[in-house]
Amino acid sequence: MTLPCTPRGIADWASRRKTAVLVYVLGMGCLVATVMGWFVWTRWLPVWEEAIVSFPPGSRIEKEQLMLASDAGQPLTDNLFLSFEWISDPDEESASTSDIRIIFRSNECRIGSLLGYVSLLYPYGYIIDLDPDKLQPWWLTRRYFFYLGGWGLLWLGMLGCWWGLAIAYAIPVFLLAYFLGRETGVRTVFRLNLMSLMLPALFMSTAFVLYAFRRLNLQEFLTAGVVHIPMAWGLIFLSTLRLDRKKSLSDHSTPAGTLSSNPFGHSESGGKSSSYNPFGGGDKH
Repeated sequence: MTLPCTPRGIADWASRRKTAVLVYVLGMGCLVATVMGWFVWTRWLPVWEEAIVSFPPGSRIEKEQLMLASDAGQPLTDNLFLSFEWISDPDEESASTSDIRIIFRSNECRIGSLLGYVSLLYPYGYIIDLDPDKLQPWWLTRRYFFYLGGWGLLWLGMLGCWWGLAIAYAIPVFLLAYFLGRETGVRTVFRLNLMSLMLPALFMSTAFVLYAFRRLNLQEFLTAGVVHIPMAWGLIFLSTLRLDRKKSLSDHSTPAGTLSSNPFGHSESGGKSSSYNPFGGGDKH
C-alpha cells in the first residue's frame, strides 16, 4: 500500500481511498491540536497561573481602569516564552525579553512581540476581580474545561482551515490537471489538495516541538511557518503530475474480429492474403 507521504502516494489516495483520506485528515488534525495544546499547557499556563497569585490583594478592573493596591510597577512572572507585568508609569517600557510580553497598564493591556505592540482597552461596563484569593480558586476549578474546550476549538479550527484551503485551491488545480492531460474530478482534486496540506502541517508540528525545547528561537519558528506555505503548493503541483493520464481513443483495444485498417499489415486469417505486392519476389500467375 502506498503511503501518503510522497506525491505518488497522495495522488493514489486522492483517486482511490476516499474513506481513508477522511480518517487520515481527522487524525492529523487531532495530532496538530494535541501538539499545540501541549505547548500551551506546559509553556504558557504555568506562567499564567503564577501571574494570578502575583496580583496584589484587592486588585480589580472597574470602569475601564486597572485598580491596584500598589502604584509601583513590577513584573508578575515570566519565562522565555511569556511574561506578565504591570507598569503604572505611562512612559516606562517593558524590560522583559520573553517572546510574548503582556503588560497591564492603568487604562489598557498591551501585548507585544517581535513586530511591536497591540493595545487592548479594558471591557466597558464590567468589573473583573483580580484578587488572588478569589481568582485562583475560580481558575483552578475550571482550567481543565478551558483546556479541553481550547483543544477542541484548535482541532475544529485546523480542519476548517484545511477544508477552506482545499476548496480555494480547487479551481487552479483542476485547470492544471486538465491542461496536463490528467484524470480530473471535483472530489479527486479536493482530496488531493487536502492530502497535500498534511505533510506541511506535520512539519509545523515538529517546529512547535523544537521551539518548545528551544532548539528553534522565535525568528526561526516564524520562518518555518512561512516556509510551510509554499511547501504545500509544491506538493499539490507534484501530486497533480502523478494523477493518472486521461485515456485517449487510441488507448482503447480493437474489438475482436475487426480487421486491421493497416493496408500493409498481414492478414490474421489462416488463408492467403488477397493483396498483391508488385515488389515481391514471387511470380503472379
